Amino acid sequence: MSKVSNQYGKGVEICVSWVKANNGDIPPKSIHAGGSTYVARAKHNGQYIPGKLIRGHKGVYVCYGGVEHCKNYYEVTKALFIIYIYV
Repeated sequence: MSKVSNQYGKGVEICVSWVKANNGDIPPKSIHAGGSTYVARAKHNGQYIPGKLIRGHKGVYVCYGGVEHCKNYYEVTKALFIIYIYV
């Protein structure tokens, strides 16, 4: 489980988890990055690389060595809970 937090007053705190998916599937509560893009990662050369999952495409796109690679097996961030901070 990963935690992103805001320590400087107003903001949002999100607790996330990585969920396995494949072939363009977008799990429920996936974190939306804008437009038709979601936050994801995939393994390439034995390492997890951050990437983008685009609705309607069959995989996640990761950049490695200056080249974008499409991966059919990947993980997508899922929001477990969101806390809004009003200070």
